[in-house]
Amino acid sequence: MAIKASRSPLLCLYVGMTWVLIGCSLLEYPPLNLLDFQQSKAPDAYHRGVHYYWDGLYKSAVKELATVPLDYPRFKQAQAYLKKANKRVTEATTHVNTALQYRKDGELFKTKKELEEALEVYPKDRRIKKLLEALDQDIEANVDFYYDEGQEQFEQKNYKEARTAFLEVIKADPEENRVPAALSRTNQALAKMYTQEGTAFFEKGNFNDAIKQLEKSYELNSADPVLVNQLTNVYNRRALKYYSEEKLALALTDLKRSLEIKPDQEEIQRQSQQIQKKLGLLEKIGP
Repeated sequence: MAIKASRSPLLCLYVGMTWVLIGCSLLEYPPLNLLDFQQSKAPDAYHRGVHYYWDGLYKSAVKELATVPLDYPRFKQAQAYLKKANKRVTEATTHVNTALQYRKDGELFKTKKELEEALEVYPKDRRIKKLLEALDQDIEANVDFYYDEGQEQFEQKNYKEARTAFLEVIKADPEENRVPAALSRTNQALAKMYTQEGTAFFEKGNFNDAIKQLEKSYELNSADPVLVNQLTNVYNRRALKYYSEEKLALALTDLKRSLEIKPDQEEIQRQSQQIQKKLGLLEKIGP
């Protein structure tokens, strides 16, 4: 009797489960309606989408809100949120694409600005954060490399190459505080070199090359009064040469450039006006 009593609960459980399974197999379920399933999911999609939007996860918001069906009661609200989320994603993507083009062109500082704009629009985009982190490393490496290159070239008196290197540093990071002094020193050395070359050409009567080199020096050091006098003197001398050759238009062009550099030249102003009048008379007479 003890044995039968101990087995009876197991037997009952077995029989009960058998009847449950048989009963389930006999039930007639209606066919699965996909539309009903989608509608049942709509509230969750809407609320998840709104939650993602306010949490700054705009791509996830778009993914959810795009699934809200037309007959959902809050469809208009879903579309409004979808529009705003899409706008954020589009703006961020535009900034990223622009940044990548700047990166391709070697414009690291502009690249960083675009990525920062993208991150401001889409603060939780992990891809933008990773791009910024990688870019910061690139900027640091470029700054160190080109600064050292500039210093080395300057020591070797290769002032053109030194200036190019220092400009690359500024291009990567305009706020790099080591560069202004180094670039200023390089510009002074380069301007002095151009002035010496220009003076040598002038002494040989080579006005064209003299002007070419002195203009380079003037571009770097336009506040130097000695250089200003040298450059205007060469322009005036070449203008006189053109005038003697009856090349009045070329003479007038040189005198105008001389006055641009140094306006307070009364005699040059008078000569320029005379040549201009003479050219006007020649135009009236014709060929």
